[in-house]
Amino acid sequence: MFRKQLSWVLLFLAACIILQGVGAVFALREAERQVVRGRIASDIHQGFVQLSATKQHLRAWVTQHKIGAGGNPAAREALLENMQATLAELALLAQTAAKLGMDGTDGVEQSDRLDALHVLEKNVKTLGDTLGRVKTLPADMPARLGWDTLTEVFEKSEGRDLRQLIAQSIIRESAAMQRERQAADATLDRIRWLWIGMALSLALLSLGATVYFARALRRPIDQLVKGAYKLRQGRLQHRIPLDGQDEFSDVARSMNAMAAALEKHSQQETEQRQRLESEAVSYTHLTLPTNRE
Repeated sequence: MFRKQLSWVLLFLAACIILQGVGAVFALREAERQVVRGRIASDIHQGFVQLSATKQHLRAWVTQHKIGAGGNPAAREALLENMQATLAELALLAQTAAKLGMDGTDGVEQSDRLDALHVLEKNVKTLGDTLGRVKTLPADMPARLGWDTLTEVFEKSEGRDLRQLIAQSIIRESAAMQRERQAADATLDRIRWLWIGMALSLALLSLGATVYFARALRRPIDQLVKGAYKLRQGRLQHRIPLDGQDEFSDVARSMNAMAAALEKHSQQETEQRQRLESEAVSYTHLTLPTNRE
């Protein structure tokens, strides 16, 4: 009985440990997922910020080139390539965000993101074609000549205000980044409380099992120890008062049977010794007259 109970308790504790391990794997995967989502959101936000900054550098290059104060064509190409690489990276990040379900609560975040990238890609291509034809103005011509056309290329694309588009994209991605950070913090809190709850539950179960078996085993063990001590003193009439269906009762019955057998054997030896002594006394009385004669 106790062996079966102990086996069941050990199996239950082992199942709890396995469940805790499964929970740990789930928690690690969920934490990793939230970290990836947060990194993607941060990278998209940083990409739009970098795109805006690079575009400002390109405007500065145009100004320097028109007034003849610098404007190396290699620098222009490097800035355009940087914008194209940023847009390509943003497109990949947007695909990853869509796979991870990072579309906010209204469901239009991803479509707005892709729309902004589409408009900006066309604008960068138009900028590359237009800036390749920009000439340095003669010294006697006003610097503002031809700037209106370039401003239109920089700030408009398909009838959209690019400054407003980029600003809205930065605001949108900043909100998405904050949302993912809050979700990551909430997930970490849930994982923390899950671990604490599982650890406490396992500790309480272990403590409960320990207390239960300590109380359940104390009485039969005390009875067995007491019975063995009395048998060792020769009190063979003592019987261990355990008569259940567990292993300790089986041991008690075996010890009681052994004590009964020893008691019976002792009684037989006593009776035989008394009979021998009686026979010896009778024999002595019979033989004494003969010796006197």
